Parts: sequence; C-alpha cells; structure tokens
Amino acid sequence: MMIGVVGKSGSGKTYFSNLLNKNDEFTIIHVDEIVHEILKEDNFGKAFVTKYGIGFLEENRIDRKKLGQYLFSSSEIMDEYNEFIWPFIEEKIDAIIERSKKPIIIDWMQLPITKYFEMCDKKILVKAPLEIRMERIGKRDQISADYKEKREKFMLEYEDSIFDEVIVNDGTDLSGYAENIIRQILTIGFYAGSFDPFTNGHLEIIKKASCLFDKVIVGIGKNPDKKRHYQEEEMREAISYSLNRIGICAEVIIYSGYTFIEAQKRHASAFIRGLRDQTDYQYEEEIAAFNEEHSGIDTIYLRAGKVGNISSTLVRNLIEKGEDIKELVPEPVYQYMKKRSY
Repeated sequence: MMIGVVGKSGSGKTYFSNLLNKNDEFTIIHVDEIVHEILKEDNFGKAFVTKYGIGFLEENRIDRKKLGQYLFSSSEIMDEYNEFIWPFIEEKIDAIIERSKKPIIIDWMQLPITKYFEMCDKKILVKAPLEIRMERIGKRDQISADYKEKREKFMLEYEDSIFDEVIVNDGTDLSGYAENIIRQILTIGFYAGSFDPFTNGHLEIIKKASCLFDKVIVGIGKNPDKKRHYQEEEMREAISYSLNRIGICAEVIIYSGYTFIEAQKRHASAFIRGLRDQTDYQYEEEIAAFNEEHSGIDTIYLRAGKVGNISSTLVRNLIEKGEDIKELVPEPVYQYMKKRSY
C-alpha cells in the first residue's frame, strides 16, 4: 500500500502527510528531507564537485541557496541537475520501500513525473491559494520575494484529474479529511485482551490477522478491578519483540477505558477475537454485539488451530504447579517471565 501526497511548495503537503500518519501507521518518506541529506553526503559531494566544481561549496558543504540561484536561472540547467541527482534520490527511496513493513506515504512535489506515481494506490493533491503559499514559504524558508518568484516558475503544474483526492489547504482544519482517507484505504484489526501472559494461542491469532489486515493493533487493556500477574509495560515490550522477530508489523499499545472507544480512535475496521469452542462463542457474541452497537465496528473471529487450547489461565496454573511452560509462550515472553517470580 502506497499513498502519494503532492503539492507545490507551501501547499501543506508535508503537514497533511503527517496528519495521515498521526498514529504511526505508515512509513513516511519526505523526499525533500532525503534531498537535504543527500547534499550532505560525501559520495554525492564528490560527484557534484566533479560535475559542477567547487563554486557552490561553503565550508566544504554544498550551499543550497547558491545552488538554488543557479538552478532557477534556466529550465535547461534545472533539467540537467535533476537528471544528475535523480539516481541518488531513487536509491534512497527504493531502499526505504524495500525494508518497510508498513504501508508507505511518499510526500514529494515531483512525484507525478516519477515511476513512483503509478505505484501509488491513492494519489492526493494538496492545494493552497498563491498568496497563502507565498506567506508560508517566506516564514518557513526566510527567503526573498525575488527568490520565491524564481522558484515558483519552476514548480510543476498539476492536473486535478490525475488525483484521487484534491484537498484545499486554506487554513481550515484538515484532520477530518485525513481520518476519512485512512478509513478508506487502510484495514486495521484491533485485537484486545489482558494478555496476562501473552501465549502462543494469541500469537497464532495475530499471525492469521496480519494476513487479513493492513495493520494489526494489539491492545493490552488496563482493568483496575482485575489483578494482573505481569506488568503491562513489560508484557507490551515482550509482545512487540515476539512479533518483530517473526516479521509481523503490529503496534502494541496499553489503553484504559472502553475498548470500542480506543478502537474508534485508532480507526479500526474490525475487532479481532479468538475462538476455542461454543462457550467462547456465546461469551464473545455478547461483547461483539455491545461493541458494534456503540461503535459500528464489527468483530471477526479467528481460530488458533492446534494451539487454541492455550490460554493465559492455563499457563498461570501450570506455573503454580511448577511445570514448564516454555512451549506455550513465545520465547521473548518466556524469558521475561523467567526473570521474575510468579
């Protein structure tokens, strides 16, 4: 899953990209930041000096303002420079995409003329009136009016028709737009429980859920009326490590209050619950009906298969009897449990 966010300088495309990523559900690629990093790197600097000489250097670093003044002097010079820097940019972007386990947001003014535009599942254009953009650029970049005008002439012009969403950023609150887009494009499963402790049965449910949803959120619910045997924060870390070591990208959180309220805040598409037998189903259906009535979010039931009989209660009972539970919980959870007495 890839979302492309496009807009002219000062339009607020980066601001909107960050709104989309409010809950850290994406790997976000701010290409302007990548370009700034490239300008500081030795391998690029050597190639740059070989092609353009040392006239643009200031204390052995490329002076961006000097370079900008040169580039904005003609379209031929700008095209030549873009062709020169393009491979460096693509190498960085390709590496991020390859290693990302999350859906991706790519925030880039030049996106429509790159190979990545067609890779985007959702294409968003953020627009703003010229006077608003100029004011934002002036405050942000502290550049002269003349420099702003030169830079404006070299910005791409966009056809609204090639985008799935066109958003006007005129100073109004855009968080509602961002939340609607997330609901449209991301399927998020919310798997809640006490996980006291987290077992291989729980792990199997998450494995199956990760094949069905773009993102899985594992929510450790805090219940003041229920005694915990293992601390929430330490169990959260053990669960996160257990999932990461087998390549499952899931967010593990601790929350309090009603589960359906937390799921709504996290834009959940469905609740995830595990079933072992008919008794489980009857109990879970009551909870599912309550959650759906109050949030509109339905529940998906998954089987844990051969490890479905492993529950937190079973693990704790076995520990009380002095029996080994190593095969019943993930290794990081087991190591955590060993460090403390039950």
